[in-house]
Amino acid sequence: MVANPFLGADAARRYARGRPDYVDLVVGAVRELTGIDRPIRRALDVGSGTGLSTRVLGSFARQVIGIEPSAHMVALAPALANATYLRASAEHIPLARSTCGLIGAGSALHWFDQAAFLAEIDRVATNDSHLVVFDHWFNGSVDGCPEFAEWFRTYLARYPSPPRDRSWSPPSDLGGWMFAGSQSYKHPVPMTVGRLTSYLLSQSNLQVMIDRGEIVEEQLRESLADELRAVITGDVAVVEFGGLVAHLRR
Repeated sequence: MVANPFLGADAARRYARGRPDYVDLVVGAVRELTGIDRPIRRALDVGSGTGLSTRVLGSFARQVIGIEPSAHMVALAPALANATYLRASAEHIPLARSTCGLIGAGSALHWFDQAAFLAEIDRVATNDSHLVVFDHWFNGSVDGCPEFAEWFRTYLARYPSPPRDRSWSPPSDLGGWMFAGSQSYKHPVPMTVGRLTSYLLSQSNLQVMIDRGEIVEEQLRESLADELRAVITGDVAVVEFGGLVAHLRR
């Protein structure tokens, strides 16, 4: 299993501060892909983080349970009327057999031990359960600013991403779950330089380096903001994000 860089308190704080809200886009895709038209009894959000994915799954269920190994992430998740958060891992889900009609993993599957995760969701899923795996990412571009794309390439060369498990991607089955369809989406987000800097600081490459003490967060925030101001003109830029939602059935 690859190391999860989002377990610490500072990592959780940066994640909550920096990540844009994609919930409405993913809710729409899940609704179209699954055809769920009335609330199911229970949904399970595996790797719930600061609660973005929990809000997605909670839109389809009378009860949603968020599973998250980081107590710091759980502390920053929103209080939702139908949500319960449990500090637990994807590999050891503390729920009874055949109790979840909808299971989701949002921007998290690549940090799991996939074999152990699949064994656990096979156990807790109902016979007619849906599995949705979704991700949200930065496309590396800013609208109308080709200079940014070149800067971003040099940024990634300086701060490479840590290893993660990308062994699965749609369209393909996932363990005993059969691929049923997917939907991609675009998500342009207006951002100030400060907000874009906060997003970059929430990514795993910088999380790892900060937590190792290789760089100091506030110094890095200042230097990145200075670099971005040199390539982005104006107070607000449209930053290009996107994502994908995959639907699988047993």
